[in-house]
Amino acid sequence: RTPPPAYCWRDSMHMAHSLIDRLAFSVKRLTARIESIELGNAVLLDHLESSGLASKERLSARIHRLQFDAKRRDQPGAKDVVFRDVVQEQSLASKIADWAGPEALMLCAHSAPQPEPVLPRAAPPAAGQAPTGTAADAPEVKQPPILPSDPGLATIYVFGGNDDAKTLNSCERFNPIADIWEPLPPMRQARSAAAAAALLGRVFICGGNHCGQTLNHVEAYDPRTEVWQNMCPLLRSRSAAGAAELNGMLYICGGWSGKQALASVERYKPIGSWEGVQPMTYRREWPMVTVDAGSLYLCGGQDGSEDVKSVELYDPKAQVWEVLALSLQCRRNAAVIVVDGKVYLCGGHGHDGRHVLDSVDSFDPAQGVWQALAPMQTHRRNAMAAMVAGRVFICGGRGSRGTHFHGGGHALRTGHALRTAERYDPNTGTWEAVTPMNSRRYRAAVATLTVNGA
Repeated sequence: RTPPPAYCWRDSMHMAHSLIDRLAFSVKRLTARIESIELGNAVLLDHLESSGLASKERLSARIHRLQFDAKRRDQPGAKDVVFRDVVQEQSLASKIADWAGPEALMLCAHSAPQPEPVLPRAAPPAAGQAPTGTAADAPEVKQPPILPSDPGLATIYVFGGNDDAKTLNSCERFNPIADIWEPLPPMRQARSAAAAAALLGRVFICGGNHCGQTLNHVEAYDPRTEVWQNMCPLLRSRSAAGAAELNGMLYICGGWSGKQALASVERYKPIGSWEGVQPMTYRREWPMVTVDAGSLYLCGGQDGSEDVKSVELYDPKAQVWEVLALSLQCRRNAAVIVVDGKVYLCGGHGHDGRHVLDSVDSFDPAQGVWQALAPMQTHRRNAMAAMVAGRVFICGGRGSRGTHFHGGGHALRTGHALRTAERYDPNTGTWEAVTPMNSRRYRAAVATLTVNGA
């Protein structure tokens, strides 16, 4: 018989991989929903008990009893079965322990896998203060929880990026109240170093890089329908650009063309088209863009060879850029975010370009003063930064272990892609770990959507 053509096998393999990806996404999403339901159940039990409507212990005992009965119906076992045989089934052992109480839990302790211990972390020293004593000696400073009533409450969205082997199209979002990451439908185009911003309740992902190719592809994600839609492409292919929404339009500033840093700027109008606007004064890739008082502020970045320290302001009414009398001491590959008018620089490379940092500095433009803050819990470069409820959230990036050689033969002490995340509270001056992302990633696009979709 004539064997089927090679493309048939390729198509079959592609379909199989696509099916596996969809199944994996469904499993991750169901897992996240289960965790959310469990959290809601715990909150409900606490509310019922605090209001005096019911006893949490009695409700829990009743729930576990029903679960135990259901499990026993599924796995009845013989009448002469002994407890030692029962505990070989770990999930059933856990149900029995939950129902029977602490004594039974002690009996089951050796039959279930033990979680990795979490060691307490001491509060970091204040800026400019040397650490003293041991971690056990230092008092632990807990950050107040994020509440639904907190101003600036938002959900963090992370798109694509790189792991240690490939460019990603996977996406996820973080609920800061529940402290959980939820997987999202993958993008149509895998990409890293893309620009992202929210516009009219959707998140736009613009440009980026895939396998060394600079992209002009744009797609938008609607969290209400959980659907991706291809949008009008950029006027120019670019990666490592800055993005922000201003007056109902999406601005994409600077970036890397594949050959050089860009000064060009374009904006997306709700009618569905891009138009060029006045270019910036300086070429910049990886600029930080923020909006304040109806103007666009752009700072930092690199021009392809050196750091750009100037700050520019764009007036949409006059349609001109103005260079401000400010200068930022930027670090390459640092995560940059503005919180309450202050610029935060987190991690990145040291001045020698060889070391990945955990240091954090803030700049107050009103005072023109830099301040060294408590270091992050993890050394990171190319991490993602977001602002939620007045806190700085840092996730992913690349760590400091291992060795990678770059131009001139200099050794850069870098490591694997990270999935860990942490947040900084300016009021307590401390960093605190939050739930890690589902996937390791760096150079991902990040955006936030407030509760009302803005």
